[in-house]
Amino acid sequence: MIHHGMNLVKKNTEHLNPQQVPVMVVDQPLYDLAKKMQWTFPDIFGEDKFVVMLENPDMLERWIVTGPEISRVLEEFTTVNDSDDSEWRPHHEEGSASQQRFQRHTKDLMELLLSNGNPFEESSKDLVTLDNKVCESAAAAASVLKVESMGQEQYNNFKKNVLDSHDTPLTAPIKRNNLMLFS
Repeated sequence: MIHHGMNLVKKNTEHLNPQQVPVMVVDQPLYDLAKKMQWTFPDIFGEDKFVVMLENPDMLERWIVTGPEISRVLEEFTTVNDSDDSEWRPHHEEGSASQQRFQRHTKDLMELLLSNGNPFEESSKDLVTLDNKVCESAAAAASVLKVESMGQEQYNNFKKNVLDSHDTPLTAPIKRNNLMLFS
């Protein structure tokens, strides 16, 4: 997109005023991509052949501070994803050791379920660990039962106070839940 836009600006500028250096004004994310284009294709869009400016002076100040880090991350991302190395490498969980470990864990879980019975058919309100059938305390069982409703309530409060009404800044700390889950 940026490459195409820069080409259009360059062609239109050359058509209207062949001696003028093309100038493009963009916001910060596009500015980062446009600078990347200038550094990637210096013979076409180099800083001596094309001027890219930020639309907002405040954003220019932010770019001066964050630009090098954003460019480093962008370069690292493109280097990792655009490598010319055609050798296929499996995902770390596709290796034989990971597959064997997964099969072993699945087999152990199946043996546990078959020997102790299906935990979903239990009619008890107690919280029981699968491996040794130990009953957890009533406080732990209550904590597990209220986790989802607490999370939903916190999400709704965050959405209302931070995203919708902007009463609380996005950087404000989120209250930690101290629930007694397992002893």
